[in-house]
Amino acid sequence: MELDYSKLAKGFPKPAERVYLLTGSDDALKREAVLKLTEPLLDSSFADFDREERDIPPTGAGEAGEAARAILASAGGVPMASERRVVIVTSVQRLGKEDQEVLAAGLPKLGGLSCLVLVAGATEYDAGKVKGKALGTKLLNAVAKAGAS
Repeated sequence: MELDYSKLAKGFPKPAERVYLLTGSDDALKREAVLKLTEPLLDSSFADFDREERDIPPTGAGEAGEAARAILASAGGVPMASERRVVIVTSVQRLGKEDQEVLAAGLPKLGGLSCLVLVAGATEYDAGKVKGKALGTKLLNAVAKAGAS
């Protein structure tokens, strides 16, 4: 979501959604949004156990569907002592079409103890040309139904 700083300063609405998709060109603002969103959901003593970060590499994620299944498995875990199991996935736009479809199909199945934060990176360029993939319609629609974008 494109975030207005004045809205971000007030925090996110309660209760937290199961899925968030953060997009836009300001990576610093997205990092701040992730912190403001996730910190209230985590018990500081157990944050190392209840929070996980994943970054999708520039080459994609290996075998088709593998990255999406790993993301869903992580997000589907039960938190040890926090309000939610928080999984943050950066550079989600790098996922291939099949991974995005597998992820989209799994979002409605996430439980109420999950908070999956998908962060699309700024547009990447290679020799002046746009490089990278776009977020698919299926994933965008699934996020809209299961959470907030």
